[in-house]
Amino acid sequence: MEGDIVQMGAYIGAGLACTGMGGAAVGVGHVVGNFIAERFEILLLQLDRRQQCSLVLLLLKLWASFLF
Repeated sequence: MEGDIVQMGAYIGAGLACTGMGGAAVGVGHVVGNFIAERFEILLLQLDRRQQCSLVLLLLKLWASFLF
């Protein structure tokens, strides 16, 4: 009986640790995403329409290559 309670506590602790790591990942992703969006907006303001379209298509191609 005692081993089951200890095992249960270990599983609960591991679940809480994973939840905390997920929250930290969301926070870091939010900060990095805001930084990239700000830089990307400045970059897009400096380019003309044709260069903007080609840059967006390049990013979509890179994104798709990582997925498949």
